[in-house]
Amino acid sequence: MIAARNPKRTIVVTVLFSFLIIIVGFCTNFNVQLEYETVFAPFGSLPLEHKAWLVEESGFPQEPRPVTFILHYNEQNILGREQVDLAFEALDTVRDTPGYQEICSSSPFINSAREHDCKIFGITNFWDNRRDHFQEATETDEDTIDILSSATFPGGTPVYTEFLLGHAQREGNVDDEAGSHNGTRLTSAKSFLFRINFPDTEGIKDFEVKLLDRLGDLQSTWEEDPEVEMNISYFSFASYELEFQRAIDQDLILVPVVMLIMSIFTSLVFYKRDRVQSRSLLGIGAIVCIGLGLMTGYGLMFVIGVPFTSTSQILPFVVFGVGLVQLTVH
Repeated sequence: MIAARNPKRTIVVTVLFSFLIIIVGFCTNFNVQLEYETVFAPFGSLPLEHKAWLVEESGFPQEPRPVTFILHYNEQNILGREQVDLAFEALDTVRDTPGYQEICSSSPFINSAREHDCKIFGITNFWDNRRDHFQEATETDEDTIDILSSATFPGGTPVYTEFLLGHAQREGNVDDEAGSHNGTRLTSAKSFLFRINFPDTEGIKDFEVKLLDRLGDLQSTWEEDPEVEMNISYFSFASYELEFQRAIDQDLILVPVVMLIMSIFTSLVFYKRDRVQSRSLLGIGAIVCIGLGLMTGYGLMFVIGVPFTSTSQILPFVVFGVGLVQLTVH
């Protein structure tokens, strides 16, 4: 009744309130969450509380943030001196990333030089993860395969072949279920797997972004070199966050486009040649009301501290779709 008697005042107050509440939300508790655990878990869920206690109060060491990458040779046999040398090139790309030494100095792992370092799992362990040791110890593919076929690393640690090599085959194919062997020689493998455990310390996220960019540049370099057939696939915790951010950035551009399409559609639906019977402005007004409702909803969400995630980005498209259906039905 009040809105019917005071239409102009109602419109002005509604518009101002919608803009005000979303501005207040942005200026107070607006927070974009990109961590996969926060995105997938409901807001305020019990597992998040338990994890926070384990990480912050339990006193146990934090779990590492592993970066994994796999080298594969276009489905060909990857066992060869040249291929292992490219594996060292990929590993050196990781270790030459700015900030690597600073991040790894916080790792609890102690390397052979009695220094804090990030623990590396990969075939390069056969040569203490040093490229110069590898080049000195091997001259041919046969030399390389002989070392890769060893049952233990130089320090005596047992080799788990199934973790290091993808689709590994040995003479007689006698690998047991535990991935060990009885000294038989490797004949082929399709990929090398590397895992580097980084400490979850300050600056790790920015470092991972740099690292992923460098691995992407390495892959581009290999693709441009006709003599190199090696491919690299990589993954880290930051990969989730980068993809979530990319999805949000792309979807934000689509929101005004959807509003424009909806406005044109409703204008055409309600349009009539008769100027009295035509109700195109009604359709446009309905879309504007939906937009103001979204602004108010997001504003209240931000004010009370609900984080903005990639799933929150779905809301405008759902509301526009439902609102359009209701409008055309009535």
